Amino acid sequence: MEDFNEGLFERSRNLIRSTAPRHPWLELSNEQLLIPAGFYRKDNQNSVEGYTLADVLLFGKDEVIHSVVPHYKTDALLRRGGYF
Repeated sequence: MEDFNEGLFERSRNLIRSTAPRHPWLELSNEQLLIPAGFYRKDNQNSVEGYTLADVLLFGKDEVIHSVVPHYKTDALLRRGGYF
C-alpha cells in the first residue's frame, strides 16, 4: 500500500459520495476497497494474487507507475478551477 497515493483514495471516495452518499465502499479501508472494485485479484492459472495494472495506473505514485510501465508518458494535463 505504500506504493499508492493516499490522496487519490480520498478523491475517489468523494466522487462516490457525490453520487451515492450511502455506498458501502465508503466504509472500507483503502486496502479493502480494492477487492470489490476488482483492483486486487487472483490469477487462477498460476494462483498468484496481487494488484492489477489498472490499480497502479489509478492509485499509484508517479515513480511506481513509471517503474511498472516505463514507456508510459502523460500527454496532457487538464486542470480546472484555476489550479496551477
